[in-house]
Amino acid sequence: MKKQKSIGTWICSHNSINLEILKNSKFDWFTIDLEHSAMTLDLCFDIISYLKSSSNKSCFVRMSDLSQSNIKRVLDFGADGIILPMVKNKNEIDNIIDAAHYPPLGSRGTGLFRAQEHGDRLEDYIKESYENTKIIIQIEHIDAIDNFHDFLQYDAINGFIIGPYDLSASLGKPGDFENKKFKNAIEKFESLCLKTKKDMGYHMAFPDSKKLKGLLKSGYNFIGYSTDILLFKTQIDVVNKDISNCV
Repeated sequence: MKKQKSIGTWICSHNSINLEILKNSKFDWFTIDLEHSAMTLDLCFDIISYLKSSSNKSCFVRMSDLSQSNIKRVLDFGADGIILPMVKNKNEIDNIIDAAHYPPLGSRGTGLFRAQEHGDRLEDYIKESYENTKIIIQIEHIDAIDNFHDFLQYDAINGFIIGPYDLSASLGKPGDFENKKFKNAIEKFESLCLKTKKDMGYHMAFPDSKKLKGLLKSGYNFIGYSTDILLFKTQIDVVNKDISNCV
């Protein structure tokens, strides 16, 4: 099933110059990382406001956990969608949908903030939100793989993204992507997700063009390509090597 391909990156730091460079890059979307960073909700709001007012690229928030209150808050900030870590079962998905959507689909409160233009677009925003609010589930535990067929039954879930390090860790082999159990888990994920219209995603920690091409060839269409910090570190590693070769 042919799906639109998109490549984004994780934002784990707050720097106005870096944001400006990223905004003008080839990335299709950005994910503000609240889980593995020093990012606060205040900084998250500032980044969403900047990106949404100065570009037409999608802006997601990777939540720090499955807290319903924080899901509601970042959506009121104006995020296009949320990425949820370490989801393992249907009960957790039910709670995520409940927090992310207004009645009758969920129980999201109708507060007035940036997303609704402080009340000016409340009715239109609510109507549009049922289709426009994107929910992406991270597949980071073998329990999620075991329950994945059930996950696919939810119309309100737009896609899934593999977190390879945590998934391998749940198998007792952190970082071992050649492990047979890990490969079997990935094969099951791909075989089920490719048959649907839902986005099939993968988060690459380190930039690697060969790996990126391989994922796209395998049918992945929603790829997180490294992070702002690791992209910077990768270039510094190149500079360090150049300096070492010249002195």
